Amino acid sequence: MGNIPTRRAYVTTDDGRRLLYSVRDGEVELVEHLLNEVWDIDIIEGIYLLTALVHAIFGGHLLVIKGLLQCGANAQVKDCCGQTPLHITARNGFLEGVQHVIETEDVHPESTR
Repeated sequence: MGNIPTRRAYVTTDDGRRLLYSVRDGEVELVEHLLNEVWDIDIIEGIYLLTALVHAIFGGHLLVIKGLLQCGANAQVKDCCGQTPLHITARNGFLEGVQHVIETEDVHPESTR
């Protein structure tokens, strides 16, 4: 399938920041509410180009990860180092997260995409 081009939408609104912070903190109900308000679920934050999905992975919040992916979060968006959420999840040893990202995105574990 190759590299999937992605549009980079940087966090510029309070709702975007609230989404990222609530994802990072694992606030499932607030995340669900904010997903209805934020225009782009794949907004990017900071110099490391982190998405809400990556924040959820770093926090180990499996329910938030599942919710984001069900709402259409793109698990192919790369960070500043060229890593996808699957790479980051595996590198952090978050096996449940790895399994869910693979199942949701139909990604082969040895894939480089």
